[in-house]
Amino acid sequence: SHYKAYRAGDGSPTKEKRQRPGQLHIFFLDFSTAMLANVLHSRTCQEWLAVNEAKSVEIANRLLKCLTIPRRALPPSVMMHILICLSYFNKTKAVQSFVDGPTCQ
Repeated sequence: SHYKAYRAGDGSPTKEKRQRPGQLHIFFLDFSTAMLANVLHSRTCQEWLAVNEAKSVEIANRLLKCLTIPRRALPPSVMMHILICLSYFNKTKAVQSFVDGPTCQ
């Protein structure tokens, strides 16, 4: 079979939970998006985003694209972290202009 099965926590095979090859585990997605939100909230990162406007817009656009992923593919906690990240980008003038402009989809 193309599926690998893991029991939550210990990594041993079981029939309870299946994961496709190349698919990220839910705990990794949850942790990484929470960590990203914490990094984006830091003053150092906010200052960097203000100086690097093009990169700020690129990252914000990638996060916006994550919102187009079907709801059942992403858990609510991951979607919440993505929305929190986007709220921190709202403080950046370049991102505000991008969101208000015609190129934002």
